[in-house]
Formats: sequence, C-alpha cells, structure tokens
Amino acid sequence: MHDSESRALPSSPRTCGHSALHNNTILILVHHEGAWRGIEAALAGVASVVRCRTVRDARAILATRTVSAIVTEPTDSAGSPTSVMIHDAKRRFPRTALLGCVSRSSMLSGEALALIRAGVQDLLLEEDLDLARLVRQVVAAARLRCLVDVLWPQLEPTLDDVLAPFLRFGLEHAFAQLDLRTVASALGAHRKTLWQRCRTRGVPPPRELLSWCRVLAAVFALDDDGRTVDSVAHELDFPSPSALRNLLQRYLRLTPTGVRARGGSAYAVRCLAERLRTSMPLRRAIGQR
Repeated sequence: MHDSESRALPSSPRTCGHSALHNNTILILVHHEGAWRGIEAALAGVASVVRCRTVRDARAILATRTVSAIVTEPTDSAGSPTSVMIHDAKRRFPRTALLGCVSRSSMLSGEALALIRAGVQDLLLEEDLDLARLVRQVVAAARLRCLVDVLWPQLEPTLDDVLAPFLRFGLEHAFAQLDLRTVASALGAHRKTLWQRCRTRGVPPPRELLSWCRVLAAVFALDDDGRTVDSVAHELDFPSPSALRNLLQRYLRLTPTGVRARGGSAYAVRCLAERLRTSMPLRRAIGQR
C-alpha cells in the first residue's frame, strides 16, 4: 500500500460543498509538515487534496486517478529527487498544473533548478503559504498555463502579431476578471489604443475578448471528468456558479452540459475563432446552436 492521505477540505462560506470538490484533486508531495499544513489550509474549500511522501506513492496515485495539479518539494521523504516524476507528468498529463514548493533560501539550489528544468509552471514559497489567496492564485495561474499550452496551437493561426499577445495575456490571467487598464499597462499600450487596434482589425472590442478568455478558462476546467460548475466558478473567482452559467450562455449559447457534449474547450476555441473572423453582432456570429 502506498502511504498517502486523502482529504476533502472543509468548505468556506463562499465555496461549494464536498460533492463539488472531490473531482478537483490536487496531489501534494511534501514531507515537511509545516509546508503540508500551509498548503492544506490555503486550498481549503477549493479542492480535495491527496498527500503522499514519496515519488513511488505519487506515481501509484497518478496511475489510478486524474489530478488537476501536482505540488512537490524538490525531494521526497526518502531523499529522492522529484524532478524526473515532474518531467514524466509534463509529458503524460499536459492538462495537469505542476508546481514546486521551496523556501526562499533554496530557490537557486540545484534541486530547485532541476524542478524548473523539468517543467514546473511556478514555485510556491514556503514562507508565503499562509497567504491563502496568493497560493490559490498561483495554482490557478499554473492551470491557465496548461490551458495555453494545450489550446494555443489551435488559436494562434487565427491571430496576428498584435492580437496574439493580447489574448495570450488574457488567457494566462483569466483566473479573475481583468481590468482593461491593467492589461493595457502590461502590454505597454493605452487602453484606447487597444480599442483602436481591435476596431481596425474588425474584431470584437477588448473587453469582450477578455470575457472570451474567461469562457475558455472555464470550459477548459470543465473538460476534466467530474468537475462541477460550482468548483470551477470558485477556482476562477466568479461571483457565483450562476455567473459562470450566464457567461457560457451569453457567449456559447449553451449550458455547461451542452458545451461538454459539443467538445468542450475545442468547441469553444472554434467559436472564438469564428467570432474573430467576423464583425457581426455576437448572436449572429455564433449562430444557432
């Protein structure tokens, strides 16, 4: 038997219950008790967590269940490096977010750098694990980098060198509603310049494109077997599950079940590509479903 602990974390006032969480599973491979407790507390109400202490245990879990993210220290409790497992997970599970957990003092150690080279999307710092919102955002952002890795090849051919960085930034930060000024500043442009660029190209205005990024992020999460609207809404910081349903209805004219039936995120990418190709009003551009 592998040495692991599975725990459905308690709901916070603004989260879904256990039935909505158990299919959003995060694998935690840490052996330092303080790091484990910090991650456990930070993810309370966001996901079910499975803790293991060795690479062997982690591989056994990955062979039998799907996880949305893996958080690991550079070595397991037996002293074995975890970088090889991360490299394998990157290849076998492209939809799974990969994060390292290190201390500030060890960020530049050979073991931490091996994790980065193996493919972790980000690092959680042990000193920051008490900042629950920050931890959740780092995990969500890593998931969105998986989204970009998986969906960008389908979307990029429809974009020019101006729209591509805008949409890529929107996708990588779709874990919360983005302010257009923030996006413009990050891209080194004025928000009015972004509006003008979209208008010149005959594509939807920037705010609508940012909403499309939220649509893709939500549908990508719903691609995972058993994920519920409640858990995805919480992960992406929607005000409520109804707000997420309304967004899908507005942009795809489908319920979450309907989106899954049509192909999930691949279908949503096709809808966005069609929207970019036309200058019609939203309802006409998407058409009847």
